[in-house]
Amino acid sequence: MSADTLVNTLLKRLPLVLAGSLLATNAWAQNFDLVIKNGRVMDPETGYDTIANVGINHGFITKITTDVIEGTRTIDATGHVVAPGFIDFHSHAQSPYGFKLYARDGVTTPMDLEVGAYPVQDFYDFWEGKAFLNYGTNVAHVGARVAVLDGEKQDGRFVYGKAIGRAMNNGAQFKTKTFDPLDEPAILAAIETELKQGALGIAYPIGYYTVVGSPELMAVTSLAAKYDLPITTHVRYLAQIPPSGFMC
Repeated sequence: MSADTLVNTLLKRLPLVLAGSLLATNAWAQNFDLVIKNGRVMDPETGYDTIANVGINHGFITKITTDVIEGTRTIDATGHVVAPGFIDFHSHAQSPYGFKLYARDGVTTPMDLEVGAYPVQDFYDFWEGKAFLNYGTNVAHVGARVAVLDGEKQDGRFVYGKAIGRAMNNGAQFKTKTFDPLDEPAILAAIETELKQGALGIAYPIGYYTVVGSPELMAVTSLAAKYDLPITTHVRYLAQIPPSGFMC
């Protein structure tokens, strides 16, 4: 799934399909493939919140009504909420089993936007053709750091190579080397390449970093602004004990 397809799904399809169904007229077919009846139907986009019946044809909601409707298949949702799928931006369970658990919780779009992925294309290749939920990712700034500082170059592009094994050692530069202006262009170039591969934004979990407050992070922020994309992060108090009046 491309980034454009994901954004279209998140921002357009779910709320508009549900909201549009509220305006359904008698022109819609009255025989449905699936009817979800007696559920508490909630739509955050429109504020709709009523015990109602939902008619679905060809995978799309075509009617929401308090009238009795019939379908080839019927699900009694008495005592349950019927709503658009939830979106989880902080999902570390990026696996088929994890997706099954999310689906059972009503999450239809689980994304790990705290850490992201690197390389981005490998992430999309992994899910292509087998994901039953929506998916997407940010480019991981930490991944670019690993590739540049501990990785190697292939065909003019920084890659992990054997960097993961080295990164697990205490001597890994990506987590021990403080800001060096000579590294910045290569790190930014690595991130920018991944943005062009379909990343939704840039992820950097500041709460785990040794480069906090460095010009490198400011440059990464500027790169996100250049492409009008978000930055997502994980912040926390230093050692969980904030100074008086200090917040981050």
